[in-house]
Amino acid sequence: MATRLQPITPLSRQIRPILDRLPEQLAATLKAKGYNITMKNAGVYGDTIDGVRRRLHRDVSVGTDIVILWIGANDVRLRREHRDSEARSG
Repeated sequence: MATRLQPITPLSRQIRPILDRLPEQLAATLKAKGYNITMKNAGVYGDTIDGVRRRLHRDVSVGTDIVILWIGANDVRLRREHRDSEARSG
């Protein structure tokens, strides 16, 4: 008997508020250390690497010194869901 994977949605609901605060916490920490920064969170929940690649030039302003990208988790999740769907239908 195959074991059915449980969706990660409940965990993501727990983690999302923490992730939402990370950019502001980083900005506050850097400002407290004397850095003059402007922080922009251009994250899109559910976006994939291809989506980031298509919009990156619009989201990062000319003259930006540092970009922090956190990508790939949705691609892994979607690949797993696709594979599981194929296994169930195949």
